[in-house]
Amino acid sequence: MNIFELLFFVILTGLLFLLGRFLSSYLGVAGWLVFIVPAGSFWLFVAYAAVRAVFLEIRYNLRERPVCQAGKCESRQYVLVELKGEAALFRCRCGDLYLASASGDSFSRLLPDNSRRPFMVKNSAGSWEPAAEH
Repeated sequence: MNIFELLFFVILTGLLFLLGRFLSSYLGVAGWLVFIVPAGSFWLFVAYAAVRAVFLEIRYNLRERPVCQAGKCESRQYVLVELKGEAALFRCRCGDLYLASASGDSFSRLLPDNSRRPFMVKNSAGSWEPAAEH
């Protein structure tokens, strides 16, 4: 959600409030339901999405990541760019893009043509090792 969508929904919430207030003078409590149901549903969704995004951000940023392919960037030098479903997109200081799996046990390089190349995987001891390319 961007700032314009949020502004649109804030204005829509205000208009629904005015409509609910107007209808409440004719319909009583039922008039307020015109405001409460859609506005409440939207703001509950926004709260849920915000809490989920914070949780995912913390989860992905606390995990260890391998040294980048160039060997210059360590685990904390990656920047979380985007959460993509069951993966997180990171950029290292060198500018390379990497996808980390949700389980945290594989790290793939995202190539300029948007294809993935396996880079590193965690072994049974929890250490990073080069991934076998298929």
